[in-house]
Amino acid sequence: MIRKRMRKIARLGTALLLVILLPVTTLGAVPDKNKNGQESSPGVISLDKAIQIVKQNFDIPAELQEFSSAFDSSNERQVWRLSWTPGKGNEGYFMAEVDANSGEIMSMHHWQGPAVTGSKIPSLSISEARQIGQKLLNQLLPGKSADLVMDQESSIIPLNSYGSYNIYWKRTYHKIPVGADYASMEIDRHSGEVLHFNLHWTNTKLPQPVGIISQKQASEVFSNEQMLKLQYIFPSAVQPLKSGQKPPVPRLVYAVKHQSNAMIDAFTGKSVNEEYFMSEVGGMGESAKNMKLPAPRDEALSLSPEEQQEVEKSASLITQDQAVEAVKKWVKIPDNMELRSAGLEKSWNNPGLRTWNLNWQLTSENSYGNLWAQVNASNGELLSFHLNLPPAEGTTPSIGKDAAKQIAESFIKEIQPQRWNDITFFDNGLQNNFPERDSATWSFNYLRMINGALCPDDGIKITVDAKRKQVSSYSLDWTQASFPSTTGILGTDKANEVFLKTIPFKLRYTFIQKPGEQPQVKLIYFPESKDGMSMLDAKTGQPLYQNGQSVSENPRPYVFNDIEGHFAEKEISLLGQAGIFGEYGNSFHPDENITLRSLLKAMLASKEGIYNITRIEDQELINRCQRLGWIKENADLNIQVDRDNLSLLMLRFLEIEYLTSVEGIYQVSYQDTALLSPASKAAAALTWGLGIIKADGKNYDPAHIVTRGEAAAALVHTLAVNTRP
Repeated sequence: MIRKRMRKIARLGTALLLVILLPVTTLGAVPDKNKNGQESSPGVISLDKAIQIVKQNFDIPAELQEFSSAFDSSNERQVWRLSWTPGKGNEGYFMAEVDANSGEIMSMHHWQGPAVTGSKIPSLSISEARQIGQKLLNQLLPGKSADLVMDQESSIIPLNSYGSYNIYWKRTYHKIPVGADYASMEIDRHSGEVLHFNLHWTNTKLPQPVGIISQKQASEVFSNEQMLKLQYIFPSAVQPLKSGQKPPVPRLVYAVKHQSNAMIDAFTGKSVNEEYFMSEVGGMGESAKNMKLPAPRDEALSLSPEEQQEVEKSASLITQDQAVEAVKKWVKIPDNMELRSAGLEKSWNNPGLRTWNLNWQLTSENSYGNLWAQVNASNGELLSFHLNLPPAEGTTPSIGKDAAKQIAESFIKEIQPQRWNDITFFDNGLQNNFPERDSATWSFNYLRMINGALCPDDGIKITVDAKRKQVSSYSLDWTQASFPSTTGILGTDKANEVFLKTIPFKLRYTFIQKPGEQPQVKLIYFPESKDGMSMLDAKTGQPLYQNGQSVSENPRPYVFNDIEGHFAEKEISLLGQAGIFGEYGNSFHPDENITLRSLLKAMLASKEGIYNITRIEDQELINRCQRLGWIKENADLNIQVDRDNLSLLMLRFLEIEYLTSVEGIYQVSYQDTALLSPASKAAAALTWGLGIIKADGKNYDPAHIVTRGEAAAALVHTLAVNTRP
């Protein structure tokens, strides 16, 4: 759910940014200038025609009366950017981009303001949304839709009132996927309205797939070049680790680790270097000498055991001055650099580690530069630094790769002599002739080796200034963990066999860019799995996701195989699409009595998303449900749930349990009404009236033990209740 929500927020933020950036112009928008500085004339599609094209395909709300346009010419593409917004004090917008040469709509974004809270059950199925999307795609792109293949893979559908379906088409050429070219739509799950549309289509001639090597030959290249390597990986943590909580245990896997990322040229049979990006760490802050601590209070306040423990731990750490000296031991800090900020922080994924984060800034006017460094606050070890200086003056020649590598390795041997024998150089193969263009530096990566296996998340990254002939950045990652033994693992040949059978090579067109060259299209073989698997468990050969989790550990939608004909088949299927009730994989066990644990996990997943309860422990489940007011303290998660408790839990989910305290107003149609307590009678009446629980239609029977199927039906009916905005 977090990932879906973050993608939605990102899309909204991008759209809002476009609104801000779009210039308010008259209908005669001023053309931009092209890369040669000459004015770019609009293509064959005029602004008037572009507006008509958009209105012919989409309904623009009448309240969006303010219109603006802009013309953009970049990357050999000419585009009309159109925007409709409401008057002052109103919300919403409609934006579209039209190709000024072809008249094709390249993107559309429509936002009507904050969604109104209501039923969390979709009014539209995913198949119905796909039909809407395909019909519109054929209408918008009649000349391209035949080459756009809809992605039919199932994905988790969160249960919320503002949700939408994301429909995705991949571009193909001769039935071969084409790089990152795609079309996508976001369709409201309740109204069926298309909220967003995007087309990414590269206008480059693609080579014909003639005279290429076979899949078998590509597999042989993969094995011969030893692209699959034994590695330790750290399963990704969903949330920051708490104090005392141990990091995830490293997992021994076979995964691709090669400079080509397993891309093989389909014509030559040679590996292809992937595009390499590098981002540097840096920052600015307030001057450390101006930082002031709050004045101490006169009275002495008692500390909790946890607070006292933190005080004692902090007392054993090195001071800021000691951290600065630790940096100066290894980095020559220019005299005109001043310490601007210093902070003592706790590591995100290692709560036992405290670090000093230090930032120096050049004080000279008309000059820029800074130094960022991180020091282990327990032992004074320099963990990383990045020295950013103005370009070197004069005509001093840059040193070559070999000379830079000697400087890098000499530095590592001095600062980490005890770890030198535990690392191996990983050559990315991209800097064979010249340093990186933008910063005139050479970068090297040394990976940690444990028990003969790579640990790609650990190691040393180092950069050398090719002009100044000195180390300009350094980063150490070295996890303290218990690494499993390599005894009993699959041999390399067997691992290659299993990997290529599970994740076979497939043809695809891709766009790569070598340093100093223009992007080019290549037809390659690449191992792509349909369901996102990318590695193998080194001992069992079980396929794993990129985060190191198996199918059973990773949230996924379920298609249950034992619910056909059940009265709650529709409701159970919906929860399965949301990744809920997956305790038994693709079996649901509808007639099995439900436990409080299963019901609470399903409720929490429905409210907060399945990704927020992945691998949740019992105590955390209890704590979170207590905070929501669903259960009391010390709840037994193993107990079976009766109908009365199910009713109360559903009312608590809706935050209306307080209504059960009102007496003398409820009428109940059950035959056993006279036997019910006032609270049970109220709960029975409310859940009947809201359509949540109908029991057997005759008796409420509050002590009836609820089955998983009955609980699923009640939960979905609860989600369908229109809550207050």
